Amino acid sequence: MDEVDAASTLGNFNKSKYYQDENATAVITVLEDHLDKVISSLQSSIQSPDIIKGKRIKDVLKAFQNIVTFISKNETKREHYLALDLWCEPLKSIHDASASANVQKTCQSILKTVSNMVQEQKEKDAEMAAETAARELLQMEEEKSTTPKTKASSKKNKSTSKKKKKKSKR
Repeated sequence: MDEVDAASTLGNFNKSKYYQDENATAVITVLEDHLDKVISSLQSSIQSPDIIKGKRIKDVLKAFQNIVTFISKNETKREHYLALDLWCEPLKSIHDASASANVQKTCQSILKTVSNMVQEQKEKDAEMAAETAARELLQMEEEKSTTPKTKASSKKNKSTSKKKKKKSKR
């Protein structure tokens, strides 16, 4: 499956009937495998000055909307969420450069959705970091409480045991 097929499959898959299909898991896996390539292809195309004109940009924006919808409906890699953040500046540029109200509206819609998704991912990352730090702290505390006695306390025990031996010999 190449990037073009993946993008068109993505658009069809986002329609709810595909989520009820028994093969949905297989389709999701294939789409996720190609999602990085689709995103990079769209990033390359959006930077071309020829694309920004007319209907071409509408096709790119529609493909991007499909990607955003797919990522939001599926538990994809966190990198996919963060890769969307790279689209904000080009989308703002297209919004500002376009004379079409429809293109501007689509850009605004995508930007709002992407901003929310990226913010949610960053919040999840912060929660995960806090949980990891808490686990590590607990683990360090447990290790401290279960560490063997220090040398000073073991010397004390040795001297006590020598005294006991001397007493028992008498």
